[in-house]
Amino acid sequence: MSSYSPNLNNNNRPNKNFGELILLAYIMLNGVSTGGVIRTGRDIATNGADSNAIIALMLYLGCTIYTAQRAYEVYKKIHNNDDKNNQR
Repeated sequence: MSSYSPNLNNNNRPNKNFGELILLAYIMLNGVSTGGVIRTGRDIATNGADSNAIIALMLYLGCTIYTAQRAYEVYKKIHNNDDKNNQR
């Protein structure tokens, strides 16, 4: 009896599609948080800065930086063997 794991393909190698799904989720979260940074920054420019707007801007900016970093790490993990195979 074999066990089925959606993270592994038939050869017991990691499934790239699962990594691509995670990468897509990070990219989407990055887009939402970047939009929040732009919206909050525009609000600060038009209405002046108060403490709540500055805190919201910092939270959005932190989320943007974190999701961009994680998306880059996931991308490198998925495509690390592609560079080695293309050099031959």
